[in-house]
Amino acid sequence: MHIASCAVASVPARMSGRAASAHNSSNCKRCVVIINPAGANGGAKQLWQKLETNVSTQLNANGFLLEQKFTSGPGSAAQLAAAAVQEGAEVVLAVGGDGTIHEVRRTCYLHADLCAHCTTVCHRTL
Repeated sequence: MHIASCAVASVPARMSGRAASAHNSSNCKRCVVIINPAGANGGAKQLWQKLETNVSTQLNANGFLLEQKFTSGPGSAAQLAAAAVQEGAEVVLAVGGDGTIHEVRRTCYLHADLCAHCTTVCHRTL
């Protein structure tokens, strides 16, 4: 089973440090994609390889700069999502199994003070 989810987090205009300078210099909004290559029994990695070019093209066409982050184990997706939101990412995408999706959704919920909204869209292929 392949599972892809998109947790969308809108973040206030304030940003600091490297994220702000990168954001301002490129005039792009940030979209962080958190990928668990082991998720869905390895299916998440294959799914992302199929989707990456199209997702990147669509995001770039809409003013987003795509950043890929790969998980390293349990809890990693939550840490990456928290960092992305705290550093000013306007969108966080999660590609992985149920655990990855749960970690990212929960992190968006826990950082509701930074997120205007958080939505999840799941796609499953059997």
